[in-house]
Order: sequence, then structure tokens, then C-alpha cells
Amino acid sequence: MTTAGQIPGTWVELAEMLTAFLPELDPEAAAAVVAAMTPSARGRIRAHLGEHPDALGSGASLAPPAVQRLITDLREQGIKGARAPACVRCGRVRRLRRLVPGGRVCLGCEGILAAHANVGPCTTCTRIRPCPVGDTCTPCRQRAQASTRSCTGCGRPSHMDPCTTCRPRPPAPCALCSASSPVCARWRLGPVCKPCYALARREPGRCPGCSAVKVLIARIGGQRTCGPCAGHSDPYACPRCGVASSPITGDLCDRCAVDHHLNTLLYDLPPGPAAQLAPLREALVAAEHPRTVLTWLRTSASARLLHESAACGRLLTHVDLDTVAGSGRGAAQSTDYLRGLLVACGVLPPRDEHLAAIERHLARTLIRHP
Repeated sequence: MTTAGQIPGTWVELAEMLTAFLPELDPEAAAAVVAAMTPSARGRIRAHLGEHPDALGSGASLAPPAVQRLITDLREQGIKGARAPACVRCGRVRRLRRLVPGGRVCLGCEGILAAHANVGPCTTCTRIRPCPVGDTCTPCRQRAQASTRSCTGCGRPSHMDPCTTCRPRPPAPCALCSASSPVCARWRLGPVCKPCYALARREPGRCPGCSAVKVLIARIGGQRTCGPCAGHSDPYACPRCGVASSPITGDLCDRCAVDHHLNTLLYDLPPGPAAQLAPLREALVAAEHPRTVLTWLRTSASARLLHESAACGRLLTHVDLDTVAGSGRGAAQSTDYLRGLLVACGVLPPRDEHLAAIERHLARTLIRHP
């Protein structure tokens, strides 16, 4: 045991730093903690505490590994004032190794940042995405793995076993409803259950800080805000316009997703059909409820009929739609809906549909009874 006369002044100074911010740590225990450190750890901790006196209790991610180990030891001794640092990217309390602008990140975020640093065209889907392995983006690589694997729980194709649906999720108190449920997402305001996550994505709110309609994933002074207002990134922001992304598509907002679908639908049309369908495109993009339009474009039989008609590369007429309508009752309903939409947008001229229905009925009757 080192006597008081043999204790170096740097040890005493470091022990005073510990007790100055942690009053519950008595001087003898602080001296014992300092004596158990390695010389290099003492130097790093002393230098960091000199620049950041509150590092032991602030939870800041700038803490070097030596300070992280010190905080862990203090918490094991029951010092409640010591607070473990959280990852600057995901906010989880883990071992932090890599120093990035703004703080340190955990091992998982290290891989994500490394993947995001390698951005380019994917060799499979040709989209500009992070391509960490073989110049192939993660979704394409996972789809390729899922084609040869399956989940042992549900039997569905999956790149991991168990799949994300069957994988057990430990319950935790939801930061929004306080119910103890499996965690669906970990936001800056805390863990969020699946119902609260779906509601927040489906109905984004207006941020009190910037007045923008976004997914409120952070909290300032007890009030929910968006990520940028709290100093964090917004993973649910549309890359085109910056508003909340759509829960249906995941990347773009509802209106930008409608524009993207219409660009795909009407891609490479001849000048004539492109000019004919231009009023329809403008009306759909400017619709009051773009999510309804997006759902119609993705799931409706009449939207598929529009896609097939546009793919023919010729001007649409009532006669073309009458030909499709005669193939069955479901086709007639889809055709009538599409015809009404085209007439309302000015793509097709209006006509007396009752008279047209009588003419079609008479034509079918003459065919059956010449």
C-alpha cells in the first residue's frame, strides 16, 4: 500500500477531479480507483477530464475507452452519478471505439458508416446506393441470400434465420405510450412499440421548432420534435423535398412517390400518347390526397390497365376501352373507373355512357342471334 508521502501529485489531482463531480464518491475510494489504473489510463483520463469536467456524468460520446472503463467500474461500485456514454449515431449505450465528427460510435454504427462511405451504382439494380460488398447494395444482396435460405420458424425465404418477424424482441417500456411491448424502433426519445411507430409514420406531426411536417423522433424539454431540431439526422425525410417519407414506399414522401411511379408508368412514350396523358399526370401529382393516389397506382386493377394501355404506345380511345371491358365483369368495372378518370382529366372526350352500353348490348345480341 502506497503511503501518503509517496502518492504523486497527478494521482491526487485526478482523485480530486473524480470527487469534484461525483460527491457520493468518498476520497479514499477515489484514491483506490486511481491507484488501480494503469499509467497510460491515468494520463488519458486526466487529460480528458481537464477538457470535459462533466464527462463522468454527461453521457457524452466523446469519452475515450479509458474513461468508458472508469465509468463502468464506478457504476459497478454503485456510484449512480456516473453515466455511461451513448453512441452519437444510434443513441445506444455500448462500447464506443471509433471517433467521428461529433463523438464516438458503436461497432454496429462503424459498419454502417463504412458502408455509407462506399456509395455508387449497384451492379444488380443499378441504383446509387451504399455498396459495401462486391459493388452490390444491401437489399440486392439480401434478396440473393433469401433465394437460397428460409426461416426455420415460418418457412418463408429470408436472408437471416430466424427472420425479422420470428426473431424474439425483448419487451421495453415504450417512450410514447409507456406500455411494455417489443421494441419496433429506437428513436432519440427512446424505444417505441410497433403501434406507436406505425401511427407516427402514418400521421407525421408538425414540429414545434421548424414548423415542418415530419416524423417526431426526438424530444426537447418534454415536447416532441423532429431529429434535426434536436441536433440529429432525420432517417424518415424524403431525399427529394425533405418532408416525412411515406410508410408505403419507405424512401420518398407520398407526393414524390406518386411522381416516381408516374415517371415509371409513362416512361419512354411516343410524343402523341405522352401529350395525351399529360393532363392525367398533372392531375394525379397535384391531387389533394397523394397517399390515396399512391395506393391506387400500386394496387388497383384500373391502374394496371392504364399501364398496359400506355405500354402499347398508341393514343387511347373509347373503342380501346370498350374492347377491354368486354372481357368480363371485373374488367368492365376497372375500365369504367379508368374511363371516368380519363374523361374527368380531359384525356378522352365525354360521351353518353348509357347509350354506349345499349349499343354494346345490341352488338353482342346480334352476334348471338344473327
